[in-house]
Amino acid sequence: MSNNPIGKRVDILDKGWIELVDMMPHPDTDIEGDLAIVNAARVSFLGESKGAERDKKLLFYLLRNRHTSPFEMVEFKFRVRAPLVTWWQWVRHRTWNLNAQCLDGDTEIIFNKPRSVRIGQHKVGSKIALKELYQRWQEPHKRKRIKEMYLRSVNEDTMLLDSAHIGNVVHAGTKHGFRIIMENDKEIICSADHRFLFEDGWKTLKDATNLELIAKRAVYSPDLPKLYMNGKPLETKNLYDNYDWLKYQYHTRQLSIKQVAELAKCSTHTIRKYLKKHNLTLRERSREARFKKGNIAWNKGKSYSLNETPQQKLERSIRARDSVKRGEESNFWRGGVTETRQLIGEWTTRNAKFVFERDNYTCAYCGCSQEQEPTLNAHHIVPVWANAEIATNLDNLVTVHETCHRHIHANHLEREFADHLQKNQDLPFDINFTTPDKMDRYASLKLINSHATPHLVQIKKIEYVGEREMYDIVVDGDYPNFVANWFVVHNSGRYTPFEENDFYVPDIWRKQSKDNKQASEGQVTTDANIELTEKLIQHYEEGFKLYTEALEAGVSKEMARLFLPGFSVYYTWVTKIDAHNLMHFLRLRMASDAQYEIRVYADAIYEHFFKPALPWTAEAFEEYALNPK
Repeated sequence: MSNNPIGKRVDILDKGWIELVDMMPHPDTDIEGDLAIVNAARVSFLGESKGAERDKKLLFYLLRNRHTSPFEMVEFKFRVRAPLVTWWQWVRHRTWNLNAQCLDGDTEIIFNKPRSVRIGQHKVGSKIALKELYQRWQEPHKRKRIKEMYLRSVNEDTMLLDSAHIGNVVHAGTKHGFRIIMENDKEIICSADHRFLFEDGWKTLKDATNLELIAKRAVYSPDLPKLYMNGKPLETKNLYDNYDWLKYQYHTRQLSIKQVAELAKCSTHTIRKYLKKHNLTLRERSREARFKKGNIAWNKGKSYSLNETPQQKLERSIRARDSVKRGEESNFWRGGVTETRQLIGEWTTRNAKFVFERDNYTCAYCGCSQEQEPTLNAHHIVPVWANAEIATNLDNLVTVHETCHRHIHANHLEREFADHLQKNQDLPFDINFTTPDKMDRYASLKLINSHATPHLVQIKKIEYVGEREMYDIVVDGDYPNFVANWFVVHNSGRYTPFEENDFYVPDIWRKQSKDNKQASEGQVTTDANIELTEKLIQHYEEGFKLYTEALEAGVSKEMARLFLPGFSVYYTWVTKIDAHNLMHFLRLRMASDAQYEIRVYADAIYEHFFKPALPWTAEAFEEYALNPK
């Protein structure tokens, strides 16, 4: 498809919407949806075509003669937000899969220690089997405790371990289970459509490995990919020097160098340097940023003049000069170099050789000798700007290598290094200083290095383990993922908790149909429409007030919701369906006698997603199903 519709959202009713989350075949592949259907009918592969005209004729033949199984090769996954009155109609179509991705009941869910989370770290705490977690969730007093626990997750922006909370635990029924075995011998059992964080982003196990179940055996591609697993401590001082982190941000997320630099808290020059160091530069992206050969600069051959007289030019020059801030008023003022400061620098240079000899030409920071790195510097333990009175005291100088000296100042480690020296030797002066205007950045660097980042591990093999009892978790957090059996897995997202004060208010009130007890027709008078709307809103407000009073009385949410007008509350869920069953749904719900609240959703699916993705199928569907002759 020329335009990728994944992520497109269409607003419906007053507060509802529908969004395409994923589809198969994926729009970025070379195989169009219509061609996938035709190839399934021919039992051919690799997107081979026999010409557009013959392909289209075959597709029309399939639909005309109700050979519909090839249409199951195309699947759509949607995220829907609709009032419960619509959801109730929707779930009557059992071909919609509301349990899209599941994990085995024996899967261990990882939680972080509360104390470590509060100090900015995320150390492993409890591990609870998913089946046991579901059982606890059914008991209100235990559910409250589980909601307060810190579920281990991954911040998908920084790619560091983080914490979230559980929004719901759901029993998804029995499904085919597949065991993923990794090179590090970690295992997990899941459904084929569960999503993992692979090297190239979120994908289902089926899509990433071409997994199929044939004769009760798992069949998959020989070149198995890598996927992200639970974090390990950073092996490098800075994020930008971590290969996996840098590759995820620049390759997988396709962030710009500037965006990566902002996440790593460094300059764009540093990111370019480490992309080159780790051989992660992308030539195609570098070429895009360059000025392309053959293009003409927008200002080539152009010039301009202010048409000023010599006197006006002189006056403008004087105004510009006077407007420049100098000295302490300048944005670039760093205290300047006074005569005293210059003398201190000269004194330090003259006496450095005595400091080197005293310290036996050994770096106090790394412990290496001059033979290993010949260039030595004399470092002020208490910086000159912190206390100029002891700047010319030899006891305030210590020997360090030039690279160590640069590292200390570049990372603002002056106080940390001074504290280290104070512990190992008695200094004849007090260390009482902080790095002004730099501590925040230093603290953030220290915080980052106290975290861990997920790492890539190779899949060894996949096994079919038969039908298993499966469960889902809904994550209540900024990022839809969590850590299970040490794998980074996607939040099931079956549905999200609804907002209790979010109701559907119709634009018009329809009359009851005279011929059909289950249908409506026409609308009431304008005055009646206004009056009914006002009464409905008043009803909502009164119900929500009673709901709030019940909560204040200590009633649980699940019971307090009995006061709410249930059919009108907005609800969000994720569901998927194949093209064959979707056409059956559309044929019934796009009909003129279908309930309006679900008909508008069916119309949106057809016009914005089905028709653009499957133009030939849509044409045949209109001819043989919607408007049969």
